[in-house]
Amino acid sequence: MKKAVVELYRYEKEKVTCCRCGDSTEIVRSVVDELRTSNTGIDIVLKEIILAEDMIALSNTIKINGKNIMDMLGESKSVLSSCASCSELIGVDTECNTYVYNL
Repeated sequence: MKKAVVELYRYEKEKVTCCRCGDSTEIVRSVVDELRTSNTGIDIVLKEIILAEDMIALSNTIKINGKNIMDMLGESKSVLSSCASCSELIGVDTECNTYVYNL
């Protein structure tokens, strides 16, 4: 059986994550669950990687078998953007990972 390792990176503080990463986490979990039950013939492993504050620029990153999904899509540009939710968690203005796709 083929194997796909899905890595989801997010920042958490005291088990709380930002709204952006929270939404991404829910979506990724849902898609992984759906794929697991659809008999794809692929063993799908989900790894949720919690980042330290100094790694917040990687937050909201998703990789499949070590490759960033935006790179896999071919038309990507990773940018940092202001995240009010992360800023509230950390206590200072913070920018975190955002993607611009297919514009």
